[in-house]
Amino acid sequence: MKKAIKNLNKKAKNISGKISKSKCFKFICNKDHLKYFAVIIILVFIGFLVYRGLSNSVVVSQSEIIRRVSKHVDLPNTDPLSVVRVDNAENLRKQSYFYDNINEGDYIVAYRTIVVIYDLRNDKITRVTRSK
Repeated sequence: MKKAIKNLNKKAKNISGKISKSKCFKFICNKDHLKYFAVIIILVFIGFLVYRGLSNSVVVSQSEIIRRVSKHVDLPNTDPLSVVRVDNAENLRKQSYFYDNINEGDYIVAYRTIVVIYDLRNDKITRVTRSK
């Protein structure tokens, strides 16, 4: 039993010695190279976070939103009072039944006489209300 343990210890030392002597390990463990390696890892991580954040949001100009909404609903010829992208749909749902079907990423286009909720992802009108 003792011989088997000694043999396993020798094999483990040989393997760890080979790993520590490998060119790749020596290259990364060099102090100068280690700094560059750390910087590369950090940049890749930041790039991933930025990509993930940008892929979830679609940026569309106000004029493009109005153009798309006008394909579905007759809008006044004036400038809208506001065009707002919904970031917290749950909070809006609590405020009024008008926002029952609203989702994050939808747009609220408000004029004096009409308010439209527009689903950009599906290119459809979710709700319209008109006032006199």
